Amino acid sequence: MNAKKIVIIASAAMVFILAIACIIFKALLPKEEPVTPNITTTTTSTAKEKYEEFDTVADVFTNANDFSKNYADYKLRELSLKSDGYDAQEFNSYNYAVITYNLAGCHENIDDITFDMENGTLSVYFDIRLQCGLCGPEKYVLYKKVPKTIKTVKTYYRNMNKPNCNQHVAYKPIIYVYPTEDIDLTVKLGNKEALTHTYPKYKDSWNVHVTKDSNIYDYDTKRNYYALYWEAKDPFVPDMKEGFVVEGKDTIKLLEDKLEVLGLNEREINEFIVYWIDKIENNKYNYIYFRTTDKVNELMPLEFSKNPETLIRVLVDIVPLDEKIEVKEQKLEPVTRTGYTVVEWGGNIHKNI
Repeated sequence: MNAKKIVIIASAAMVFILAIACIIFKALLPKEEPVTPNITTTTTSTAKEKYEEFDTVADVFTNANDFSKNYADYKLRELSLKSDGYDAQEFNSYNYAVITYNLAGCHENIDDITFDMENGTLSVYFDIRLQCGLCGPEKYVLYKKVPKTIKTVKTYYRNMNKPNCNQHVAYKPIIYVYPTEDIDLTVKLGNKEALTHTYPKYKDSWNVHVTKDSNIYDYDTKRNYYALYWEAKDPFVPDMKEGFVVEGKDTIKLLEDKLEVLGLNEREINEFIVYWIDKIENNKYNYIYFRTTDKVNELMPLEFSKNPETLIRVLVDIVPLDEKIEVKEQKLEPVTRTGYTVVEWGGNIHKNI
């Protein structure tokens, strides 16, 4: 055997020995565990029975197309996802849980949101802190990146407090503006010292631009609004000599009828009732008194740089009753809306009168 053949055989043997060594070495290495997406989940320490089911719309999305198609147009309140987009490639490793819910921003605020993941279900717990005041619901969208094993979502809430609200407060006076053309407008509240809350924030006036479709752009905040909101201390106490007394279950119908007489349209009436229904419908009886423009002006004068052709101001005083009482029926003057119109409504619940 010549030297060249010996070298070839030796090289082949060396390669074989190295291959066997590699196989043995890999077999001796500890096996790698599959990589699991790193998702931080906070588990509430409070007993679950303290929470009630939260009326939300919750979905789990497994691909980018369905996700963007369903939620691209919402104003986002993001948790783990940027509101201006997301990485579609993340759906290779994760699902996205999406929860839409409503809160009345001026008196319902989220203290905390906690999560549990178990048996393919994401449980979401909302801690809600209440404060005095009433305003309309706003829609929020909450995103949570979850493992592929999560297929369903359940939502729960609890109220963290029960505020002792001052009954001598005019809650939820809200101002709608309906011009016949786009206008710049300055709105002044004449009893600034009595104000407790405003939105947008009131300084010495609201300086706004209002379009024909009633959109309000505030020059100070540079935001758009559908109405102006104020709340103030209200010393008025009805003498209960005149007004209306109605069973709790019939109060909504009375309000629909009388607010229409006073000039409110269906949308305004709908918003009034949505905000007040839980405070009045379950009472045995309700005493109702309507303060109209002249009396509301005594509480909070209202000035405009351009005066409306029609001004409608209504504050509804409500007294819950255990027994029916007899009162003189309040006479309400029908109001017809013409031209540039401003509408304002609010209310006050009086107790222990």
